[in-house]
Amino acid sequence: MRGISGVLLVLGVASVSHAAPATFQSAVNGSSPVLYYQLDETSGSAVNHGSLGAAFDGTYFGTPVRGYATAGGDAGVYFDTSDDFIESLATAPAGLTGNPTFSVEIIVFIPQNAVALLWPPFFHWGSAEPQTGRSAWLSLQHDQNSLVFAGFYNSGLRTQNPVSLGTWHHVVWVREGGANHSQQGTTLFVDGANVPLVPDTDLLGPLVPDVTSTAFRINRGHDFTRYFQGALDELALYDRALSETEIAQHYAATEFPVGVATTFGGDVPDLDVGPNPFAQATEIRFRIAEAGPALLTVYDLAGRRIATLVDGYRPAGDFGARWDATTEGGRGLASGVYFIRLESGRQSVSRPVVLLR
Repeated sequence: MRGISGVLLVLGVASVSHAAPATFQSAVNGSSPVLYYQLDETSGSAVNHGSLGAAFDGTYFGTPVRGYATAGGDAGVYFDTSDDFIESLATAPAGLTGNPTFSVEIIVFIPQNAVALLWPPFFHWGSAEPQTGRSAWLSLQHDQNSLVFAGFYNSGLRTQNPVSLGTWHHVVWVREGGANHSQQGTTLFVDGANVPLVPDTDLLGPLVPDVTSTAFRINRGHDFTRYFQGALDELALYDRALSETEIAQHYAATEFPVGVATTFGGDVPDLDVGPNPFAQATEIRFRIAEAGPALLTVYDLAGRRIATLVDGYRPAGDFGARWDATTEGGRGLASGVYFIRLESGRQSVSRPVVLLR
């Protein structure tokens, strides 16, 4: 796994200074993770709160900063040197080997100028000879501390746009295995948004994963030292694909404040919503990459369209709209999670928005 250089647009989210509250932990538990490290222990093992039980508690190695304080009242663990990592006591069950379906969810903080070495894994398992395709990785991309990689040893996808540094992020990798190869079946959500991905061209092309059973690891590969500098507050593994609705609910439960992006770039449509959460109305900024028909709509958690904000031709450029939390017929809506969706050309992007009356 080799390196890349280059700078792309930062994903537009406002800085947040706190990490997961109890509402987030409740939401995660409600989705039945098999592995769930809250990483708030100041001593002893990393406790597994998931269904696999205490056999999958994790051992801390090195000298990570434990009980790392967050403004939201929770605590996490800060990794700052190459000897810092966590490893589960037991190895991955059979259902998470081969070409599995799963989801990995984390809350992570990467500071400015942080070290990222050799695809350092937020979460990783699997190893064998030959290594190619035999292990799963949610990580930073090579030595790029603002690009996220989701895939397998020597093949996968990375974020097209960097994630902003110096702030907490909620990240979810949803992987649909089965017949999909290493560059299919992956969806990555950053702060509730389904973000654009591109093949990691530093690695091989598509291949069929065959993940082996090893201990789960945080911040260390099974082959050699790979590490990042930063903090993890929560990490959950599911033996199924989380739905977009569940991810939106989990993100809303983080209570992260979200702002409106100040810049756009690239060649895909994008949008941002703020304030979020909101009580009366929220402003929407969206970018059209290519001139043509544009559709900006609002959906509820059941997938029903409840409002159309824009429907018609738009030239390429940046635009704005406003939603006052009503249906197309003017009926006020109850508190809850809704989705703003932009469709432009052959592409679409959506973001969750939280209405709090």
